[in-house]
Amino acid sequence: MNPDSSIVDDLKVVLATQGVAARYTSGPIWDREITQAVRPTTLKIKEGETLGLVGESGSGKTTLGRLCLGLIKASEGEIVFEGDIIGPRRKPPPGQLSVVLQQPEWALNPRLKVSTSVSEPLAILGKSNSKEVKDQIAEMLELVGLDASYLDRYPDQLSGGQRQRVAIARALVTRPRFIVFDEAVSALDVSVQTQVLNLIKDLQEKYGFAALFISHDLAVTRYVSHRMAVMYSGQLVEIGPTDIFYGDPKHPYSKALNILGNNRVDEEWTLKGSHMELSDEGCLLRDRCRWCIDICRTDMPVLTEFGNGSVACHRVADLP
Repeated sequence: MNPDSSIVDDLKVVLATQGVAARYTSGPIWDREITQAVRPTTLKIKEGETLGLVGESGSGKTTLGRLCLGLIKASEGEIVFEGDIIGPRRKPPPGQLSVVLQQPEWALNPRLKVSTSVSEPLAILGKSNSKEVKDQIAEMLELVGLDASYLDRYPDQLSGGQRQRVAIARALVTRPRFIVFDEAVSALDVSVQTQVLNLIKDLQEKYGFAALFISHDLAVTRYVSHRMAVMYSGQLVEIGPTDIFYGDPKHPYSKALNILGNNRVDEEWTLKGSHMELSDEGCLLRDRCRWCIDICRTDMPVLTEFGNGSVACHRVADLP
C-alpha cells in the first residue's frame, strides 16, 4: 500500500522550488543552441513526505534533483530550504541535504572500510573520530540492518543490497532534513528492492526527513511516495496524491505511463512515436498526443489546480 498523502498536509515545508529552471547552451558561439533541461518548476516537499518523480529517460528528473540539492546553478527561479534561498554560492547548513544514488559504489571509496565511509560526512562537520562518533556510526549501521561486524569490511566484501544500505547509512548519518533518492533501488534485485524500500520508509518515519524519490519504475515509486510528480521534456505535467495518480491520472502522458507500467495495451492512450519535443511553442506532447487540438500547437499549458492535484493540459476537463 502506498503512503497516505493526508498525513503530511499540515506539516512544515522543508524544500520548495519557485519557478526554478535549468538551461544549457551548446555549439559554436555564432550558432548557439539552448536546451531546456528543466522548465520553470514550482513545487513543495514537506517534512516526513516523499514526492515521487517519474518520467522517461532524459526528461530532466536528475537535473531537477541536482537543482534541489543546490549542486547546479538555476538559470532562473529559486530553491528555498527551510525558508532560506540556496544554490552553489549559498550553501545550506552542512549535512542538512543528502543524496542516495543508483550505484552505491559512487558514494563508497573501494579503499576505505565501511566505518570510514560512513563517518566521512561527520568529519566534514568537524566531528573527530571519538568514541561518540564511533557509537553513532555503529548505531546508524544497526538502523539499516547491518551489525558491527560490517564496520571493518570493504565495499567489495558486501553484496549489492548491503552496499546500498551502507550508502543510506552514510546519507543519513548527519540527520539531514532533505534527501534525494535518484534511482536508488533500480540496480537491485526485486527481493532486495523491497527490503531497501521498507528501510527507507521506516527511517523516514523515525527521522521525519523530506524526500524526492526519482525513478522510472512506477511500482517502486508508488510504494514509497505520498505524492507523485510527472515530468515530460523538462516540464512538470501533473502533481497529485499517489492514490489518485495511479487510480485516475489526469494528464494524457500520465495515463500513458500508467498503462505502460501495468503492461496493458490501450490504443486510446498510447502515445505516438518516441520523440520528446524541445520547442517552446505549444504543448510539448502535441505531436504524440491523440487528443491534440489547435490550442495545443500554439500555447504551452501551465500547471493548474484540477481536482486534488495540478495538471498542465488544455483539455484536462474534457478527457475521459
